[in-house]
Amino acid sequence: MPEAPLLIDLRSFVEAHGGDPRYKLLGKLVRNAHSMVSIRFDLHRALTTMHLLSDQQTVLAAQRERGEPATESQGLLCSSLFVTALFLYARAVHSQGRDRSTLDLRGGLPVELRAEHERILALRDQHFAHYVSGGAWEDYRVVLVLGDDTMGISYPNERRLLRAEDAYALHRLLEHAQALTERAYIKASDRLNVELNRLFDDDEFADSVGGCRFEPKAFFSSGEVPGFMDSLDVQNWSFDAEMKTDFGYRSPGDPSKD
Repeated sequence: MPEAPLLIDLRSFVEAHGGDPRYKLLGKLVRNAHSMVSIRFDLHRALTTMHLLSDQQTVLAAQRERGEPATESQGLLCSSLFVTALFLYARAVHSQGRDRSTLDLRGGLPVELRAEHERILALRDQHFAHYVSGGAWEDYRVVLVLGDDTMGISYPNERRLLRAEDAYALHRLLEHAQALTERAYIKASDRLNVELNRLFDDDEFADSVGGCRFEPKAFFSSGEVPGFMDSLDVQNWSFDAEMKTDFGYRSPGDPSKD
């Protein structure tokens, strides 16, 4: 029976040796490779979410043919799926922080999609992350109602739960972004591999990096370890663990009844 492979935690190594100029390039390459994997996963989740939205729209179309209008719950579900995909797209191609670099997506898009890219990002900023009225998604009025001898105030709001043209644009952007990210991910992994091969010519590096072990049982929940270990046999270097979801969530009680 073959022995289990030696697993090295490169992130821990570069964090522990961040001040050593010999490993400065390695640190950049580890961060960049991880960034591409993380961005790739965000885009995969976003595209999967858009497919779920498309499925839901098919269900609603069949309802309309039967003369059954969509319910508010169905509209909110469609809106939630769209907003989730929108935020994942923006996080993947627009946001960056200390632990993740960004991908220059705009330059790799077809010319006709670059304006759509900017519009979709602006949509996230102007209509979902912040409140802005008067646009295509939401508008309001405050109306004074005067009767013969009565007066009242009405607050009409126009809110769209989903705009087909925006959903279509986001779906197209995600398909292009996923293809671009796949190429960037492979390039980043190849560059990291080249640098590691160079460093392993140095016995000191080999001894030092061997002290930063990756322990699957400490990182994953117990049910995920076998899947991770099996993935190493087929060299699936971007193994993603099961999504951590607490299905024990329950709606809190009505505070007015306390």
